[in-house]
Amino acid sequence: MCQRACDRYGWYNRNAAVNPSLVEGKKTGGLEIAEQCGGELPDWVSANDAAIVEQHRQLAAASPPVDVLASRIDAIMAFDRRARLGEILTPTLVIVAADDMVTPAFYSTELADRIPGAKLVVLERGAHFVPQIVPEPYNRA
Repeated sequence: MCQRACDRYGWYNRNAAVNPSLVEGKKTGGLEIAEQCGGELPDWVSANDAAIVEQHRQLAAASPPVDVLASRIDAIMAFDRRARLGEILTPTLVIVAADDMVTPAFYSTELADRIPGAKLVVLERGAHFVPQIVPEPYNRA
């Protein structure tokens, strides 16, 4: 699934959310996704493209129908609670990687800005899977 759209703000766009080649089980790794979206890849993605291709193969084999995937993206897009972020009173730590192409840092900055007293930590790398890619800096944060 490629949730990164190729428009101005466009990290989430229903039309780009379901990667047809993933659903069809074709080889689609990080390099192909970045090429489709015209973007640069985080170093970790470039270094692990074969593992990403295998993960996509496994996901495609177990993938629900495209209409189910699209309905999930629609539900994510419709669930917007930004107006209520100011009600959060629990100490909050927002962690993001600067190279996250799925959920870019500006979303985390907005969260931290809207949650009273929240702390924002932007890690240099880690993409969308910071705890798995750079567990030590993540745990130190």
